[in-house]
Amino acid sequence: MNLRSRESLITEEMITELVNQSKDFVKTKNLAECQQFIKTYVNKVIVHGETVEVLFNINIPNEDTDAFTPLTSTENISVLQNEYKEM
Repeated sequence: MNLRSRESLITEEMITELVNQSKDFVKTKNLAECQQFIKTYVNKVIVHGETVEVLFNINIPNEDTDAFTPLTSTENISVLQNEYKEM
């Protein structure tokens, strides 16, 4: 299977929808669904001072190397706190 056919299996929209669903679990305080999401999709969470980095169990194409690398997300802690306060 070449890179292009693998790339089409997981789209950015699919990942966005998955993350949005997880936010819904937090909003509704659905602890069981939150735990299941974490077990299934989150490999590691690293806290660096004022930032949080999440490494997912989803590999995405790296445009620089044509290899697949884990999806990561980094956010400032204060941004996350403000976002979840508004829920």
